Amino acid sequence: MKKVVIPVLLAAAVACRDAARTPDGPSFAVAADSGGGGCAATVCHFNARGEAASLNWYDPGTPTPPDTGGGYLQVFGSVSVSRGATETLLFYTVTECRSWGCTTALGGFGTIPNEDLTGNSRSMHLNTNTTGNPNFFTYAGPTGTIDVTWVTNDVFAFHSSGTTRTTQPGLSMQQTGQSDDASATASGTIVYYPVFPGNSGAISSSHDVTIVINH
Repeated sequence: MKKVVIPVLLAAAVACRDAARTPDGPSFAVAADSGGGGCAATVCHFNARGEAASLNWYDPGTPTPPDTGGGYLQVFGSVSVSRGATETLLFYTVTECRSWGCTTALGGFGTIPNEDLTGNSRSMHLNTNTTGNPNFFTYAGPTGTIDVTWVTNDVFAFHSSGTTRTTQPGLSMQQTGQSDDASATASGTIVYYPVFPGNSGAISSSHDVTIVINH
């Protein structure tokens, strides 16, 4: 069975099990497509082999002023980057939740140059700018720089095998294959969002993993 860590904002599935959003849960409004290329505007197929890293975080938020609706602004974020033979696949999403519901503030997927992901099994660094990248598709929010550093923390390590499917309204990502993963913590920014210090990440070595994204 495949063991993975999935952000709260996504309905996750482990080893082919799909989890649905509860009927009375918050409604998610996804921003209109902003164009771009990526693998394609609606579907992406990618074969990952070698280095990979992932990150999930949840910021419980701080009180917002009454004139903006009050309550708390909570933020959920997810980043996944996987190296292929000639390019690297990047996927990210950031969701804001307030008392009235949740909105996808940032989201995108597509390929970036392999040299934008550097490091080894102990530390990985992603630095890429999606602005002007014809192979990257931004479906929510603006384009911009994604700069994230992962460092292993030796909390746990595991071997993943099987199929994992993660979903959010209007988008799904399925990964099939095997990888060796080590837990890590991360820091950095996703366009204009800082990565929350309390986060869960992993540095991985992929063994012929097939990734399919549908939007």
